[in-house]
Amino acid sequence: MKINFTFIIPHYNTPHLLLRCLNSIPSREDIQIIVIDDCSPDTPELIKITKQIQQIPYIEFYRTPQSGSAGRARNIGIEHAQGKWLIFADADDFFSEKLEYAMNTYLNAKEDIVFFNFQSVMSENISQISHRESEYNTYFEEYRKNQNENNFRFQYITPWGKFVKRKLVEDYHIRFDETRYANDVMFSILAGCTAKEILPVDIPLYIVTERTGSLTSNFCQKKGETAIRTQVALNAYNTIIKYGYDFSFNYQMFIQILVYNKEYKDLISIFHTIGNYGINKFNILRIIYKIGPRHFILCLRLIATDIWLTLYNRYLSSTYKCNFLGADNKQ
Repeated sequence: MKINFTFIIPHYNTPHLLLRCLNSIPSREDIQIIVIDDCSPDTPELIKITKQIQQIPYIEFYRTPQSGSAGRARNIGIEHAQGKWLIFADADDFFSEKLEYAMNTYLNAKEDIVFFNFQSVMSENISQISHRESEYNTYFEEYRKNQNENNFRFQYITPWGKFVKRKLVEDYHIRFDETRYANDVMFSILAGCTAKEILPVDIPLYIVTERTGSLTSNFCQKKGETAIRTQVALNAYNTIIKYGYDFSFNYQMFIQILVYNKEYKDLISIFHTIGNYGINKFNILRIIYKIGPRHFILCLRLIATDIWLTLYNRYLSSTYKCNFLGADNKQ
């Protein structure tokens, strides 16, 4: 039978939650479920549940060759996908009882992406409300008022909560970044930029959970995290502009966090290369100065270091050129 829906679920070391997620997907002949395990430890629980789910004909189970990220796992899923629609889920989340209704209703939708609403709960106690990603819930009300699609195309940047046509993903070769953090942002941005038509549907299709100790906890407190998220945000900003949309993706927040966290080495590196993203260096200085005039010295330090790096790179370039020409002359 033709596969209409492919569910792609990356997993790491939460087999009991993975089982909850899988049990929330209706059993149908037109679905394909791909679970990609990112090198979880071979605990007795994982082995037991893996054997259990591998007995179900429409579930495919893969393991990454080495630990990477949810982005790499999702890319493996895309390579094996056969469905008309791609539906992404995190292993610790699950679907609402509205899923099958949505699958039947929007199977033949002409749009490239169908965006659905969701609910947020605590994973350990799903009767307890969470506020994770709650700003996305407001997009549906705003859309009813003004029909502006920008929030969905460029702000709804999670992979879940959507039906995405596989043809769109393959035609534009849209894939996830394989970084540890923010690996889903560019997939969502590129899909939003390239989709000809989208459809927001205010039905709570997905249940997103909040867990203590997950990657979303202690936002931008881990080593190197803020720098990665800043570069991703800058790429998103630049991509949206390149596709001709009038929308300014918020990279400013991450510049501010670099300052608050005193991650000056990463800040200097980003400031020196900011022109690659179509952004004037003065804009970065203005963001920093607005945090407080006490950062005026930091602005001067960035300018001085940037000048030094520019001159040093020119020196290295000229030295390499002279050595290269000298070697040619000797020949």
